Amino acid sequence: MSAIPPRWRRRIERELVSNERWRVRAGRLWICPYCAHPVEDQRGRYAIGDGRELERIYAHLRACSRCDGLRGRLRPLAELQGRARRIERLERLRRNLGERPSWRLYDVHRRWYCPFCAEATAVEVPEGGRISSRAVAGVLEHLRHCAAYDQGRGSEKPLSYLERAVAWVNRAERMAAEVRRKIHKDAVWRMRDADGRWVCPHCHEVCASIAFARPSDMLETAPAQIAQHLLSGCAGFRRLLAAGGARAASELSQEMARLGSASAPDMVKLSGRPPAAVSGEWRPSESEGGARDGVAREGRAATDTVATPPRDLPRPAPWQAAVQPLSAGAERAVVLPEVAGLEVRLFERHAGAVASDFVDVVPWREGRIVLVLGTASGGGNASIPVSVVCRTWVRMHLRRNDTIDRVLARVNADLYAEMEASAFVSLLLVVLDPAARSLECARAGAAAPLLCPEDPAAPLRVLESGGMALGVDDGALFERVLETRRVAWQGAELLVLHSAGAFTACNVEGRELGEPRLRALVERYGRHEADYFVAKFAGAFEDWTRGAALREDATVLAVKLP
Repeated sequence: MSAIPPRWRRRIERELVSNERWRVRAGRLWICPYCAHPVEDQRGRYAIGDGRELERIYAHLRACSRCDGLRGRLRPLAELQGRARRIERLERLRRNLGERPSWRLYDVHRRWYCPFCAEATAVEVPEGGRISSRAVAGVLEHLRHCAAYDQGRGSEKPLSYLERAVAWVNRAERMAAEVRRKIHKDAVWRMRDADGRWVCPHCHEVCASIAFARPSDMLETAPAQIAQHLLSGCAGFRRLLAAGGARAASELSQEMARLGSASAPDMVKLSGRPPAAVSGEWRPSESEGGARDGVAREGRAATDTVATPPRDLPRPAPWQAAVQPLSAGAERAVVLPEVAGLEVRLFERHAGAVASDFVDVVPWREGRIVLVLGTASGGGNASIPVSVVCRTWVRMHLRRNDTIDRVLARVNADLYAEMEASAFVSLLLVVLDPAARSLECARAGAAAPLLCPEDPAAPLRVLESGGMALGVDDGALFERVLETRRVAWQGAELLVLHSAGAFTACNVEGRELGEPRLRALVERYGRHEADYFVAKFAGAFEDWTRGAALREDATVLAVKLP
């Protein structure tokens, strides 16, 4: 790059100091006050403040027709600032689409799914998953009209919710294709009443919403509606699934039963990596669309269009060399203490040589006790330092703060500032107050705790609350979506905390244990002591996963409340 003439250098340096229109930036990019374009290097990449920015500014101004040798007319400040905001928004969007899992989901028809409304859009993802300018423009257009996005004020759905929503759609699409084939080949699937409404061969009910009078109905609109009926509302089909297809009266019914009970189809991601199968028992519901994860979102999730852009480059972590990894076979780093009046029992299984789940029980202010259960992102040696340091930060901020929402906010700020961009942690804090016979919980992307009373007639309580994973956002969005929930003890109850790995564990057929089965185990065995429940859960978990490798750590912490 050629040297800057003294006259140009003096003028550029003076304007950069004294003229506000020369100081407009989009992130670390300088915006030309004459043409409102960001400064780029010779390869077309944005300058990133590497010490040669002054030379790049000079090179741009020399080539800028609107600059005219520094004699050109400057753009209005409001226009320059608006241009900078648009560039930042576009770059943030590109990073989201390239890096954030909650922004990288599409279905079997290659339709991109919005992380805010969790619906298929008109944006078509190209083959190979590369982000095209057309796709980015389509995403911007969708967000402009998306009510859930709400012009940047909305929150993302949790990543697990988005993945399951896409899996549900994919499964329904494949089911619809099978139904279309059955309608074409088998008369039993073409039955209708006098008003032209379809009659289900499984439950023998007339489906008033499924028109079946014309050939176009049968092969165009009806198959998708029939698939929804079978997967969500058909009692006869559910009974068939429960029987595993063995009681099916015909080969047709057996084939449909196998299709319905199979694990959910691959979740196609832009990265091209299919996730694990999703339990066939799940279906999207309003209750799961809360604000956890922004992620929430994500829980993503959750969460970047209205938050500070994610970190671009990994930060050095000098503390890593001082932290010894904890292997699955090694002695636990945290020994759960005996707590007077409480029975505390732990179940844990590790997926690999190092553990990513971590547990702690911390005596706190005024006789209260804090239960901690978290999962560090990633795998291998990177997860353990994050989990160890995160647990240390939790203890430190518990000493300095008197509310768990402030504790989580401080831990999130530390994690965002100090860890690599790929690191995030789901964390659950539960405060037990024996004197007040109450508990308070806050979730940062973690699974909701469960309360099971001793009375068999009393229902299981699921303590839902909003929140997103730690380390995803710098703080503003994290604190906005975080909620705490306080409940009273209703007699003797069993409190169950669990990591996601406790219900995502798969059997040899690739089917997840699933939250419904996990909660059923809590309802069945949680009416007794914590020791009894953990023993029964361990047996059921081992039976389910026998012969299959764990994808992630599974942890369950059971506490019997007096």
